[in-house]
Amino acid sequence: MQCWSVAAAVGAVNHFIGERRFRELLFGNGLPWVMVLDGLTGPGGRPNPEDGTVVVVGDIREAFGADNVLFRTARGLKEWAHEAELAAQLLALPPDAPENERVKLRALTARDEPLSGASLVLRADDAYALFDFWGNPVESGPEGIVVPLDRRGLFLRGNGRPGSFARLLAAIRTAGIEGIEPLAKACLDLTAPISTRPPLRLRLTNVLNRPIRGLLRVTPGGPDSGAARPLRQLPAPPDAGARLSGHRRQARRQQRLSAQPGV
Repeated sequence: MQCWSVAAAVGAVNHFIGERRFRELLFGNGLPWVMVLDGLTGPGGRPNPEDGTVVVVGDIREAFGADNVLFRTARGLKEWAHEAELAAQLLALPPDAPENERVKLRALTARDEPLSGASLVLRADDAYALFDFWGNPVESGPEGIVVPLDRRGLFLRGNGRPGSFARLLAAIRTAGIEGIEPLAKACLDLTAPISTRPPLRLRLTNVLNRPIRGLLRVTPGGPDSGAARPLRQLPAPPDAGARLSGHRRQARRQQRLSAQPGV
């Protein structure tokens, strides 16, 4: 049993967010969820440029539902590893293993897991600091300021000196994002009958804050679409549409991208 201090968390929200107005999502087409709030208004009704707050959340699926958020197919690498372990356990079962064991492992494999083991790493700078879920300051380490990416909201603040908040935003834009798949994948609807062999269209979104390149292999429910190719539109096998139903997780397991940070 884990008990969270609700009063401390509410106090942190009141202190760091309070009446501050939302300005923008810093990564408008990617992850993690980085929300920028303007500072409180001062004389003249203008927000204090050094009083802003940045709220970072790695996973918002718990609040809105796993299938109701953008980029839901860009999963955590830790989830991929756990899924591989479960698949290995399933293959290792003897032929006479109880069926309920197979059912249990299949259900665990198909379950969406909350993001964990991911991080946003900023270069250390006295101009800004990280505060945890309860509002406690978090010290930087040798690698910099490490913001855990999970279902909790954490806070980043400038030190109040001129230019500190701008330096914080610049550091976030170039921060290292680790532990998340680089691509969000979406299979678009077919635009013609299967008998006409229409292309299977995929929408691939780079959710990271850096360019990536790699090779993609897609197996939609069985037949292979061919050898690995550069990221382009891939033709669908003739019976792909008939096999897509019920194979969402299988198709996702067949997608691999070898990302090269900073390319």
